Amino acid sequence: MDGAGRLGYDEQLIDGYLPLTGDLPARLAEGIRVAGGTGHCVNLLAAAFPRSEVVGYDLAPDAIDAARREAADGGRCRA
Repeated sequence: MDGAGRLGYDEQLIDGYLPLTGDLPARLAEGIRVAGGTGHCVNLLAAAFPRSEVVGYDLAPDAIDAARREAADGGRCRA
């Protein structure tokens, strides 16, 4: 699923989908705590909104490991 959605999220998550949520982008910019699934979207949010704390979760150890690797590669993981 990650591979199928990655490009769309890269292109649309921050500038396409989030603006549809009302004041959420402004709140993220100010700094809030966000919980979401592991993976690419969590890392995109963390990179775009460094004042917010974005916490990922998943039941699958391999998905958690992959998300941590991606976050560490981007300098965003505090696992």
